[in-house]
Amino acid sequence: MGDVEKKSWTAHVPGILAGTAALIAALSTIYVNLHNAARESGAGAVAPSSVLAAPATSTSASPTPTTSEVALRLQRIRVDNDGSFGTTDWTFEVDADGTPLYSLPVKSLDDREGRNLRMIPASAPASGTVDVSAAKAVAVSVKGWKHGLIGGAGAPDVTGEGWLASGVDTVTIAVNSAEAGRGAFVFYFSAPEIAGAHK
Repeated sequence: MGDVEKKSWTAHVPGILAGTAALIAALSTIYVNLHNAARESGAGAVAPSSVLAAPATSTSASPTPTTSEVALRLQRIRVDNDGSFGTTDWTFEVDADGTPLYSLPVKSLDDREGRNLRMIPASAPASGTVDVSAAKAVAVSVKGWKHGLIGGAGAPDVTGEGWLASGVDTVTIAVNSAEAGRGAFVFYFSAPEIAGAHK
């Protein structure tokens, strides 16, 4: 009788083992499926946030400076006609977009060959600061009065205009009278950018 019971219990062992193996396989499949689903949903959540993060980074970037300061300095004057038979005293005023920068008296200008180039000393008050934008050039004008007259002396005897643009470090302006023989000059300016002066 005991042999029969023992035999009947051992007869069920293969079935129990097979069922256990099937249960383990099912649980493994469920685990793998849940794990993959969680990973896919996590990857899907990361992608949109990374796309949204890009514009925020670009908008927070600091803007590039568009305006710089330059030192507009008169270096020399070429005298094509001094406005008289001998040497002549002149006073010139330099403006940038209508704002006066400086006025400079220049004595005994001479249009004779070999004497018609006047260098401006570094100590002369012949420099002014100008804001220059990359988007718009600045009009630089020169007005001159013969015999040193300026301020309340009426219209200038000679005038001229040129343009100062971003990235340009020299400006040349022809300054002439409306009447022949009353004055003709060429002004040469340097316009270096002032280091670190951006707005």
